[in-house]
Amino acid sequence: MVENGESASSAVVVTGFWPICSKVGNIEVTAYKYAQRFTTTLRLQCTYLAFGSKEGLEAVKTARPDAMVEQMELLSGVPLAPVRAAFPKSSYLRFEAHRRKRDAPSYELALIWHAKPRLIALAARRVSAKWLVWVDAGLTPFVGRDLAPLGAFPSPRIMARLRPGVYFSRVPWFWDRAASGRGVGTCFVVHRSLATQFSEAYYLSLSRSPRLQDEEVYGSMVRDGQASFWGEGYGALVPFLAEHPSNVVGSMEMLLFKKGLHAQILAFCAFLLFGGVVAACVFVLQKQRPFLLRTSPRKAQSV
Repeated sequence: MVENGESASSAVVVTGFWPICSKVGNIEVTAYKYAQRFTTTLRLQCTYLAFGSKEGLEAVKTARPDAMVEQMELLSGVPLAPVRAAFPKSSYLRFEAHRRKRDAPSYELALIWHAKPRLIALAARRVSAKWLVWVDAGLTPFVGRDLAPLGAFPSPRIMARLRPGVYFSRVPWFWDRAASGRGVGTCFVVHRSLATQFSEAYYLSLSRSPRLQDEEVYGSMVRDGQASFWGEGYGALVPFLAEHPSNVVGSMEMLLFKKGLHAQILAFCAFLLFGGVVAACVFVLQKQRPFLLRTSPRKAQSV
């Protein structure tokens, strides 16, 4: 993943926002809550390129006036036609159980998940940056944290050492054992030269095997050698790419992102097992103590 000697390169953060019926509520609630989130989550020290509806981009521009924006409709228009073709509403309706659990309360939400690779490809045509970094506008794992102290994002020093490729963090094993092989769409990195190829491969995979969540497609792309995992956890790549991650992310949280929750859980279980063995030994010794006192030579002489 790391290659020395590569010259420093520019990068653009790509994001998008369409007020829709989402996990946080209906259209009005989503618009209100995300506008509140944007006061902190859109404070990365970077160049932003945001896609979205008219209302969505107004919220983005309010929080981030310097962002480049491009308006496009989610359910109509040419730019996102490949997304709708690969994942029509009929595919969404197949996932009845997920909709009952409100994993994806609307077709529009699932469409936004699947639109990210297409938006990355469109961004590659709009800007000349060498790297394209997708970051969710709402950035759920870091809600309420001011991200400006992270420093330059992504760090030129880190990007200069990164080999051309597509990088995702892995869904935490502890969070969902069945999803442990999936890639996280909260934040991921794509080299400009691979943007179109990445997008086409994604929608080919999605059209052949419809899946509700983008994470499943990302995981299959990693298994096919079209992308790589880097760290573990939702939003893990945000501190990985930052110039000063310790200003926002604690050392323990950073360790979990790097090593994975499953490793930490195993270490914790081993600690509990060791503690249990020690406690059992102490208990046995306490039980045997009266017998030892009764049979000791000094006790016998005194009697």
